[in-house]
Amino acid sequence: MRKQMNFYKKTICIILLGMLCLMSACGENKENGGSIFGQKQGKQQDLPEDAPWNHGAAAIMETETGWYTGGTMMGTGMCLRYYDKASGNTILLCNKPECQHEGNDECVATYRNIRIINALLYDGFLYVYGAEGNLQSGAPTSSKTVSLCIWRAAPDGSVIDKVGTVLEAENTQDQTVKTPSGLFTGYNQDQCFIIHQGYAYIPYYLQFGTGMIGFQGGGIMKMELATGKTEEVVTMEYPANGVPCYLSAFGDTLYYYQPPKSGGKAFPLYRYSISEKTIQELTLWSGDVDMAFGGKKHAFLSSSVATFTKDRIYALGHAFEEEEDGNLSILAFDGMTGELIKEECLDLDLPYSKKAQRRSARAPYYLSLMPSPDGLFLADDKVAYFYDLSGKKLGEIEVPREMLGIKEHDNYLYLVYKICNEKLYLIYECQDDGGYSRVLSCPIEEIYQGVGAYQDAYRIQGYMTYEKYMEVMQQYAK
Repeated sequence: MRKQMNFYKKTICIILLGMLCLMSACGENKENGGSIFGQKQGKQQDLPEDAPWNHGAAAIMETETGWYTGGTMMGTGMCLRYYDKASGNTILLCNKPECQHEGNDECVATYRNIRIINALLYDGFLYVYGAEGNLQSGAPTSSKTVSLCIWRAAPDGSVIDKVGTVLEAENTQDQTVKTPSGLFTGYNQDQCFIIHQGYAYIPYYLQFGTGMIGFQGGGIMKMELATGKTEEVVTMEYPANGVPCYLSAFGDTLYYYQPPKSGGKAFPLYRYSISEKTIQELTLWSGDVDMAFGGKKHAFLSSSVATFTKDRIYALGHAFEEEEDGNLSILAFDGMTGELIKEECLDLDLPYSKKAQRRSARAPYYLSLMPSPDGLFLADDKVAYFYDLSGKKLGEIEVPREMLGIKEHDNYLYLVYKICNEKLYLIYECQDDGGYSRVLSCPIEEIYQGVGAYQDAYRIQGYMTYEKYMEVMQQYAK
């Protein structure tokens, strides 16, 4: 029976990876000798831009035939997986049927036990940002080197190579290693890399131990994917400066937050001009600015994270009268100067409550705001809404609490939204499931038509599938 099962698993691997090889071969660049990593010709500006509605630790990596993932949201190492839409099967992204997937140099799926920060599907390849080397105090390793790098994997799981190194240092004292947060650390600030017009923009941070002497560097590094060439964008002088986070790029502009030295609640927002290589701090609001429009006073929600379109910055606020909380508002600011544009601010028909709480991967708050291909997207712990830039509601869809098993008084819910291929994705992580996040989707057009309903897409899994995990848990329960 065991031999039959092994033969069955190997057969599935060969069939699925054969399909992936055909997909990959169609995308090969013949002018570069047919190499799977042959670079496409053309200007960097012709390459895809950052998609701010689909990046970060839980970015959806979808193709016509399936989805890729980098590992469980609370995982401790890279675990590239492929989910086939037609068969419903999932495999580790490695084209070697005999591989045990134990983190060696031959396994693409678990390559070198990289501590993954995040992964993105870009221009036909999987790009992985992570750390490798002597990452754990007391780990049995002959090398003391720790590296933060970008790797590129073929979509058929046949090969992985290093694009470039962001930072490398020797952990000679075998100390605890601190790196940016992402998949590895779960709910912290979004310190994931993004890809924009052929370049990776990478928040980085490396420290050994806790003292200043162990600080190896931090900031934002720009890396050309075609060559691995790097260029410093932001440099942290001290670890107390805070790691840049929540990166987004449009055209010639890179936006990012950086925690303040004083440890205040509001994170300063910065605008980086890619062509001019200049940095500008944007003050979206202070007590001296008149926040009255539409006949009402408004307050800025400093605990929420702003979002961006091509030439505008949007942030959440709320209207108020005397001691009442009022309704939610979306505040519009000039993307170049940070000045409030009152005529473009939106008063919504959604009540605001100070007491409501929700844990979000985008911000430690119960509300999340991001751009969408048609305007803006806003979600709380119960409903997600689409608006155009004039404030017209295009559609809404409720969180399927019963479907997800969410109880009435459950707080600190991990609900993350992404938009990919004209579909809204909802990622829900339930700790009772061991961190095996559940991913649902719904076509946006159906939401606009008022008939949208979520369907299960796949689960974000690690080395062990969710089914195998449940089998093990049931055995322990006996």
